[in-house]
Amino acid sequence: MQGDEVARQEVIRLLRGPVAQTFKKLMPEMANMADPYKAILSNPHALDRAIKIFESRRDAFAPLLVDDKGKLINDNATRLVCGRSVDEVIAMAVRSGMRSFADQYLTDSAKRLAPLGPGQDRSADEALRGGWITGVAKMFRQRKAQETKSSPAQAERFYKAIRDALDFAWQVQFFPIYVEIPPTLFEKLGTGLTRLDSIEKLQRMARLAGEDIDKAETVIKDPALAKEMLGHNPLAATAISQMTGDEFNAVSGSLAHLDPRKKWDVFANTLTALQLGRDKRISPADITALAEHLDILNEYAVRIIFDLKLGREQFAEFLETAATSLGRALFMALFGPIPFFGLDDTATLQRRSYVNFVETTLKGLVTAIQKLTAKFKYVAPEVVSECLALVCESRRDGIAAEIAKLTPALAGAR
Repeated sequence: MQGDEVARQEVIRLLRGPVAQTFKKLMPEMANMADPYKAILSNPHALDRAIKIFESRRDAFAPLLVDDKGKLINDNATRLVCGRSVDEVIAMAVRSGMRSFADQYLTDSAKRLAPLGPGQDRSADEALRGGWITGVAKMFRQRKAQETKSSPAQAERFYKAIRDALDFAWQVQFFPIYVEIPPTLFEKLGTGLTRLDSIEKLQRMARLAGEDIDKAETVIKDPALAKEMLGHNPLAATAISQMTGDEFNAVSGSLAHLDPRKKWDVFANTLTALQLGRDKRISPADITALAEHLDILNEYAVRIIFDLKLGREQFAEFLETAATSLGRALFMALFGPIPFFGLDDTATLQRRSYVNFVETTLKGLVTAIQKLTAKFKYVAPEVVSECLALVCESRRDGIAAEIAKLTPALAGAR
């Protein structure tokens, strides 16, 4: 334990000294800062930018990125001479940054962080994401049963609740959302909350009612299993709360061989999970055969697999053929999760148009494949894959063009 404290102090010394001085050269807005270490940690925009600069200009920090024998370390997992890995140092910075932001925001909720100058100008995409993050933060704020007065005690309780659930650089952008979430929720869910790695997932969490979690725990029945769900992906509660006990047991048992994190991600894929429990054509053995893909397949993609009456041995080949014929990005756009469009009424209409296109297009693929296979005089597993490849390749450009029209400016939202 004493060695850990020595290593922590050494990391802090390096961050305050040579690391901070390097950032003064790489970040123009820090050039005249008396304490760049404090300035970066006290502003999540600056911290996020600093981490990104480190990732792109690792060469500038090379003298510090060595092991105890002086050998240059190029990965983030190997321990450095300071006693910590790059991943561990980033986690320390994220936690310190969260504490600083919480102290400012929760001690005086009227206080807002001032811009750090022209270096902080944000692109249109960053501004769009910032607006979405603000919107989701507002959703959490409105969910609070009663307003809690800002105070140092509140900031301290919040930080203690979230501290051990922070580890990754991408969490910095969500600080404005985290500070609106009651500490009790972090105390209950821990990494189940901070593992939600997109604006869309946090939006869904803001909408998840407490009674849905209670209902899901009732459906699951096993307290240890319910705790496992909340620790890995609490969004699974949305689907589970709408299932019967038999439906949940059938799906859960069929996914038992998966890593727990992936298993609960399948349940968090709400409409797909509900379909697995309710579609009488889908057996437990079918779910097991598809298990590795079910956390990303949308419900329409699952449906066409059974509309085509594929045998279990064909599932993997069918999906691999579709991905190869369409290209991975287009495959995910058509077969994968529906993207996040935003929070307003316009976004709702855009999402509806996208869903309609996905459903119609996948149905069209089924019809075309069925017409092609009907021309063959025998039915064999390879026939469906060959027909799928032909249909996907012939329609790929048209699908890509339509997807591009339906999903403008969404590159950073997924």
